[in-house]
Amino acid sequence: MKQMNGKLLAICAVALFFFGCEKEDDLLVDQNKNQTGETCDMITFEGQTGYLDQVVSEGGMVLNVAGIARDANDEPVDDNRAMIFDSENPTGDDDDLATADWGNVLITQQLGDEGAPNDNQWGSELRFTFPERVTLKSMRVLDIDDFEHDSWAFLYVAGQEEPIRIYLEPHGDNVGFTVDLLNTANVVKLVIWFDGDGAFGSGAIDDISFCLTPQVEEVCDMITFEGQTGYLDQVVSEGGMVLNVAGIARDANDEPVDDNRAMIFDSENPTGDDDDLATADWGNVLITQQLGDEGAPNDNQWGSELRFTFPERVTLKSMRVLDIDDFEHDSWAFLYVAGQEEPIRIYLEPHGDNVGFTVDLLNTANVVKLVIWFDGDGAFGSGAIDDISFCLTPQGT
Repeated sequence: MKQMNGKLLAICAVALFFFGCEKEDDLLVDQNKNQTGETCDMITFEGQTGYLDQVVSEGGMVLNVAGIARDANDEPVDDNRAMIFDSENPTGDDDDLATADWGNVLITQQLGDEGAPNDNQWGSELRFTFPERVTLKSMRVLDIDDFEHDSWAFLYVAGQEEPIRIYLEPHGDNVGFTVDLLNTANVVKLVIWFDGDGAFGSGAIDDISFCLTPQVEEVCDMITFEGQTGYLDQVVSEGGMVLNVAGIARDANDEPVDDNRAMIFDSENPTGDDDDLATADWGNVLITQQLGDEGAPNDNQWGSELRFTFPERVTLKSMRVLDIDDFEHDSWAFLYVAGQEEPIRIYLEPHGDNVGFTVDLLNTANVVKLVIWFDGDGAFGSGAIDDISFCLTPQGT
């Protein structure tokens, strides 16, 4: 946008889930009902002027909004500077926001400038808070230059700690493009982050398209491992869902062995040298069988990875974990969400021998794979899991 300082720039290599086209695409939105019966809406910013702390959608939804500017030292200024900008009649030195037919867009007003609308050149963050859960469809973004290549949309989903990140690819001055927001359901907050090399980052947004996330009755289920024995390549939930499962052991050199060693272990009747997996009332749990031991169930001492592949998208609620010692402090659950490249990571805190605990899986929707990683200092890492609680993610969310 303004003041390219001649830095050499590299477009971010992880352009997560971006789909767009230059200049505008027609966005067909029925503000009442779409073909699937959803109630849909759009934020266009038309009919509004000046600074805003709220914005009204075409369908009448009132959202809180804020624009947080960063100063020349790349530090945020705690003041709301969200501002309407008429892209067909550009003001300030913002010819790079000029368009033929976009009309009003939203910017963060430049620090030190309280006159005509003019977007902040040092970077900013636009925040939208929805009064109810929505399914985000798309939005339009205007004027992200090559040196502003660290610009993102963050979608905060109810009950999910980490936001979904969507990269805003640079397209240059006066270029508007549509960003696919992945039909992401249960969003409660949307944050657009304009940033780049050093204290640079500006741009504008328009036409945020969304639908109300339907409230539906969840169909829930649990994997308990009861009634199953021996080695497994599949496991059956209480509700009858059949999942593929694998247990990949690591050897004494901390190298994985490409062999499925997922094994049922009766924690009320411990075998091998696994007294540390003994419990009074857990029954069957899942382990990775120790390398070199094909006899009685006995979990692998050198670390392992348990993998579950779901045949349809699920919302993960919780699971129980047994026997993670202090030296096994690099143990994690990885939740792979459909359409999202990086998994959500949940730490499995050490609790010691014979101690079982419940792990909150953050009500994470659209999960297609769950991986439990047992690891620690050097070639160490063992443990067991039980009672994976989940619900079917409603179709269309």
